[in-house]
Amino acid sequence: KNTEYVVMRNFDGLPLDYLVVHHGDIDLLVSDYEAVCNMTGAKKVYSESYRVHQEVYIGNKKVRFDFRFVGDGYYDKQWQRGILERRVIRNGIYIPSEEDFKYMLLYHALVQKREVAPDYVRKLDDLFGEGRWGIDVLKVFLKNKRYKLTCPRDISVIYNWQLAGGGIPIKRYVQQLVYFLKAYVCNRRIRGGYYLTKAILLPAGGY
Repeated sequence: KNTEYVVMRNFDGLPLDYLVVHHGDIDLLVSDYEAVCNMTGAKKVYSESYRVHQEVYIGNKKVRFDFRFVGDGYYDKQWQRGILERRVIRNGIYIPSEEDFKYMLLYHALVQKREVAPDYVRKLDDLFGEGRWGIDVLKVFLKNKRYKLTCPRDISVIYNWQLAGGGIPIKRYVQQLVYFLKAYVCNRRIRGGYYLTKAILLPAGGY
């Protein structure tokens, strides 16, 4: 079975150099999560079912990946399908089209982070023009394309609902509470009390 993929960001050094300072894993969007895990022999790094962080042996090296997949809420489902359809090949690997990449990075920096890291500021300035990007620019793009802001199934990914302007993601709070209770019942510690008292209540979500 063919499985489509794109490297979503930090692909400039690939395939020879995969380690990027502060972004040491490789972020993929794939059409079929189970298929790509089976094809690569990936091993889960974290036991939580919602985590998609995997470790793959390439040669004799362990390389870590996040396998985001169509329908996981990381981006709008229709956008994810379009990203895969419009992908381009460079240096033997698939990457997003120029337009998709610009707005994927903008979405990631604004919606999936509590603050925009300095390296992302530089990249976004290069892509959009210095200071000519922000949540309003992102919302215009999404509206024109009929894409939506989506809350990821993976509760380790921040969903900055305040900046996005939507409501509190109640479903996410319920998911977090369920996983906390599971961990408690199994006598497991998830960052002590931090998980319940902070992760569920933080305005931006995530932990």
